[in-house]
Amino acid sequence: MDKVFVLVHEYEFDEGRETKMLGAYSSQEKADEAIERYFKLDGFRDYPKACFWTYEMDVDVDEDWREGFESASDENVKRFVRLTDIVNSYTGITQTAAEAWDDKDYYFALCEISYILRTEDEEKIMHYINKVLRENVGTELEEDECRELTRELMNL
Repeated sequence: MDKVFVLVHEYEFDEGRETKMLGAYSSQEKADEAIERYFKLDGFRDYPKACFWTYEMDVDVDEDWREGFESASDENVKRFVRLTDIVNSYTGITQTAAEAWDDKDYYFALCEISYILRTEDEEKIMHYINKVLRENVGTELEEDECRELTRELMNL
């Protein structure tokens, strides 16, 4: 199955978060080359390279919304509650899903974790989960713990 590597530039500022989808590339190497090109440009060079990230997507596969779209559907709410409970059990965070929903940093971290779960690369997911937890809620998991969390979340 063919894959593309989607390149994103993202950073936070006082009023929120800015996300730019920069391109889709046939390999991680080509995406890395694009990062080097973009990083030299006005605006992009004002932010750390960590603001660039890639994720893998299958080509010609419906990744999401296969049964349509319904805002805040019961299934999405149930999945968010399960995701919150699982992440809480590994991180020691005690927020309920409703509290997490209102905590912009934790909510963002949970959404990012949910999004990265679309890839099948366990190592990439583990690395990204720890990055998101570290940057948004100030906690990081040991490798074995993060691997266990990743595997549990991949089965969500």
